[in-house]
Amino acid sequence: MQDVPGTGAPGEAPADGTGPNPAGKHRTPGARPPWMATARVTVVVAAVGAALCGVLSLANQLTTGETAHPASAPAGGSGTASAPAASPGAGTGSAPGTASPGRWTTAGSAASMVTAFETQLASAVDGALIFAGTSGENTDNTPVVVQGEWSSARLSNGLTERENNTQSLRAGNLTPPVRLPTATTTARIVVSNTDVRRLPVQSAKDAFAGLAQADGPACAECEPIVITGVTSTTMRVNTTVGRLTVPAWSYAVEDSEARIVVPALTPSALINPGPGYRGETAAEFVRSQLPLWRFSMGGDGRVLTAYLDTGEIRARGGCWRLYAVERDSAVAVFATSGRGIPAAPCASSSGRVTLQLAKPLGDRTLLDTYWSRALAP
Repeated sequence: MQDVPGTGAPGEAPADGTGPNPAGKHRTPGARPPWMATARVTVVVAAVGAALCGVLSLANQLTTGETAHPASAPAGGSGTASAPAASPGAGTGSAPGTASPGRWTTAGSAASMVTAFETQLASAVDGALIFAGTSGENTDNTPVVVQGEWSSARLSNGLTERENNTQSLRAGNLTPPVRLPTATTTARIVVSNTDVRRLPVQSAKDAFAGLAQADGPACAECEPIVITGVTSTTMRVNTTVGRLTVPAWSYAVEDSEARIVVPALTPSALINPGPGYRGETAAEFVRSQLPLWRFSMGGDGRVLTAYLDTGEIRARGGCWRLYAVERDSAVAVFATSGRGIPAAPCASSSGRVTLQLAKPLGDRTLLDTYWSRALAP
């Protein structure tokens, strides 16, 4: 396969088809009321308990090396605060990315996403690229694109080609031709003048297998998309290091002028931290978080600015803040509100929230927990 040029210009979106004391009673002057002794015992017990919690909390931080802290104004002292407790009504269930049941929390789901991402990194090749989703709502969080348009013609199941094929692609409902090329190679990816990477390319057969494993919502009435052939090409992909040109496979579809174009880089060379296709956002996220819209990194790489929907803030009330779970490889961010959250600046009337990281983002990956995707700063 030929060398693939690219640019490091970030920010473009991929072109794809988001107790009061009780009342006193009469007693002898100078006598101690009976509740005072109990209160003194309670205070001592509470003090010991608080000290023990502090020791356990410190031990946990030293063991995990993880921080979860709220937004702070860039000019103020950032400090590290405790992770927020579960939002009221968050419910119970498994945290995203884990199989074990337990109490669901916003910080817990963010930590789970970072852990899953670290697992992907462990099996990635040197110089692997990370696919970055576009800001705002995006149901299709994938580099796969449809080149051309599905038609509005009705199929035998009563759906239009557009309705049928959009849902079938998300569900991995495709039929391959009898034979697909099995040859593999490598490609030279130019990130910048000083950053050129040699990455593995998968065969057209393996790339199709990835399409067929799509994890979107099932469509029982949909007809499968019939693939009739494939050609090699290139495509533009949004990554955490900019919008790049990468090798691709272009699949022809029976009775359609549209083609399905898929990056040809192996999954270990182009990592997608989130699911390719999503159904409805999980109820836990809807109840406890607000999605991030526009965002940017500023200052010395420590200050993240994002915007929340002002209509949602007014409708739901409360003080909404930006939080992060930071580790050496990634920083997962989320906006939440609830009782028990340490004092920190709330979102402004324009929905603007800021977050000061414990240290500069550097080459760590920024993860958006609400939409389960990586962001390109």
